[in-house]
Amino acid sequence: MNIKPFRDYDEHDVIGLYALNTATGRKGVFVSPSTFNPTNYQGYTNIPVGTSADGTWSVRYAVNARVTASASGAQNVLGMQLYDVLENDENGIPIRFSPKYVKDAKAVVCSGEAVPILTRGIVEIWGFWGTPGPGSGAFISNSGDGSLVVGLPDRTTTAPNSQKVGTFLSSTGYDGYAILEVRL
Repeated sequence: MNIKPFRDYDEHDVIGLYALNTATGRKGVFVSPSTFNPTNYQGYTNIPVGTSADGTWSVRYAVNARVTASASGAQNVLGMQLYDVLENDENGIPIRFSPKYVKDAKAVVCSGEAVPILTRGIVEIWGFWGTPGPGSGAFISNSGDGSLVVGLPDRTTTAPNSQKVGTFLSSTGYDGYAILEVRL
């Protein structure tokens, strides 16, 4: 799954409380909450920040509330992940050491940090199963990776128990992207 920079949404429809439960993840994936304990929302992990010198120990700070890619039949879909989650850049250097890279990339968060999750809005998306048309439904696919399958608005789909997460507003363009209205 992938989304283009074209997006139309209100910042009030974006949740910024959860981190992804894996070290990497792609934007455009639909996620479901896996853990959230308000009394233990944030803290330090057992992952070291970098090189440890004798007598010192520096650990990473992380968000403990986590989301995971939505599985088929999931009824607790929270929304669509808007940023990629990475541990290392394209050269293998950990991005936690270069905040400039994260700022320049503009759509990347370091693993363990909160990732923005869209609950309502319009995006241009690619990587779904099926051929959408205006009015087609978007459902969580059977693959278990948070991707979408196209179905008819009356829930006729290859994943009949899946939650409807949106409606396609267009067919696919020459590049395979289609406009999706996310509505959870």
